[in-house]
Amino acid sequence: MEQALVREVKEETSLTVKADGIVAVNEAKSKEKGVHTLFITFKAVVVEGKIAINDREEEIQEIEWVDIKRANEYMPYHLNGVERLLQMGIPYIYQD
Repeated sequence: MEQALVREVKEETSLTVKADGIVAVNEAKSKEKGVHTLFITFKAVVVEGKIAINDREEEIQEIEWVDIKRANEYMPYHLNGVERLLQMGIPYIYQD
C-alpha cells in the first residue's frame, strides 16, 4: 500500500513522498451509488518536487496546502480532528 501511495501522489501531483504510516481507515457505503468504499489515510513527508496537477482523467481541479483548521473542515469524518491523527499511528505489516 505504501508503494501505491508514493506512485499515486507522484502521478497526480508531481511530488515525491515518503510514507510515514497509516493514521486512519474509514469505510462508507452508498446505497444510491451502489458502492462500498474504504478510505486509507496516510501520513507522508514530501521528499522532492514542485506541486502540479498531473491528472489525465481530469478528476482533480485544484491542489492546495491548508492549515489544520481547514483540514478539519475538509475532513469532518475524522471526529477527533486531523491533529489527533498525526499523533497516532496504525500498524501496517506487509507479509509476502
